[in-house]
Amino acid sequence: MFYDLHIHSCLSPCAEDEMTVNNIVNMSLVKDLDVIAICDHNSTKQLGTFKRVSEGKIKVLYGVEIQTIEEVHVLGYFSRYEDTIGLQSWLDEKLIQVKNKPKFFGNQLLVDDMDEVCGFEENLLISSVNASIHEVCDIIHHFHGVVVLAHVLHRKNSVMTQLGFIPKDLNYDGIEINFEADKQKIMERNPYLKEDVFWLINSDAHQLVDISEPVNVLSEQAISCLWRNGV
Repeated sequence: MFYDLHIHSCLSPCAEDEMTVNNIVNMSLVKDLDVIAICDHNSTKQLGTFKRVSEGKIKVLYGVEIQTIEEVHVLGYFSRYEDTIGLQSWLDEKLIQVKNKPKFFGNQLLVDDMDEVCGFEENLLISSVNASIHEVCDIIHHFHGVVVLAHVLHRKNSVMTQLGFIPKDLNYDGIEINFEADKQKIMERNPYLKEDVFWLINSDAHQLVDISEPVNVLSEQAISCLWRNGV
């Protein structure tokens, strides 16, 4: 399956307003992708619309990108939308409360099934949650999700740029990279990596043109882990 499992909707302040749910789904279909995920910053509130709009069109996972208290980005993936509802209650409690300034950070738009704006998130979603990287991994697993360490090696807010290493006792399932060659570099710097870890190459798209072309294919290991709880 060709995939892109890290796409930001217009709910994320860093994404363009054109990143509405229908636009994301339709662009992914134009690009012949088989499975996609929306991963907004510290919020799952756009995923109900995503579930309805994508139904019968394209296979999806329900995602989120959480920023830990160490300012590390962690991706959570859920095969069942229902599991994200409890996680959202946890995020509402844990997100450090800072009001968004749209002129500075960008809009945080909620859209309905017709891509009409139906709400605004007032709290800044690119703040951290008041929880450690270990706690974030644990809460994702608690709600039957899969943990992937985001954009390791190259991007700001990755576990490698913030901590310098992947903690030996961290309970994660996969690692997101930018290039295939990154695997060897990460393994050399963290020789104790979990043997059953799987690897993803995603776009981290913030505008429609950035959504991946049909290049990257999910491994059997990734498929087995990502859908271990069924669809």
